Amino acid sequence: MQDKNFRSILCMIAGAVLVLFPYSALKWLMVVLGILVLIYGVSCINNKMGTQQTEGIISIVIALVLIILPQFILGLLPTLLGILILMYGITEIQKAFEKKKIGYSRWVVDLIIAVFIVILGVSLITNPFGLIKLLVKIVGVLVIYEGLSPMIRQNKNF
Repeated sequence: MQDKNFRSILCMIAGAVLVLFPYSALKWLMVVLGILVLIYGVSCINNKMGTQQTEGIISIVIALVLIILPQFILGLLPTLLGILILMYGITEIQKAFEKKKIGYSRWVVDLIIAVFIVILGVSLITNPFGLIKLLVKIVGVLVIYEGLSPMIRQNKNF
């Protein structure tokens, strides 16, 4: 029971950090990811096999970029993701009109969803940090809920 309470408290703290400091939390996440990739890269090099050594060197370079330049990665990823989502949305719009041509009765639903996808892609391109910070805050609220819900279920008077 104490273990569940401890995990719940950790979830609430992690969620609060995500809600209050989304950009800093993402930067630290990039650094931690970089450290993990660095460990992987070093272990590949220690394996002393040709292809794994190459993979290890590439992993170390990626790790150093993640550790040294987390802001660069955070700035680049949302924009690239936005471009991919925009391209996907445009493709889905085309598919919706193709479905209309063949008589598919629910093509309008597909079109509406595709338009929302395009709007999401454009939003990520034009305001990458704002949308990512919002998503991190939403994840933070969900993590806080995940921490609170076992405590509430355990003690109805909480």
